[in-house]
Amino acid sequence: MKHHRFIAHDGLVYNYDTTTGHYEPEIEEETRIPLWRGLIPIVLIGFGAAFGAAYCLYRACEALLG
Repeated sequence: MKHHRFIAHDGLVYNYDTTTGHYEPEIEEETRIPLWRGLIPIVLIGFGAAFGAAYCLYRACEALLG
């Protein structure tokens, strides 16, 4: 089984298998950012915003009532 690699004019890469005579496209896997790397900053920003809103509400009530 021998493979030959061809690059088409549109940039796609194909492997040619000499035993079967078939061209198979070479599929590149997408690189994905792991969920936790994107989720941690969002959670931290959310908790920071909630804490800031609660503190702002506390100071507003303190100023109005007291």
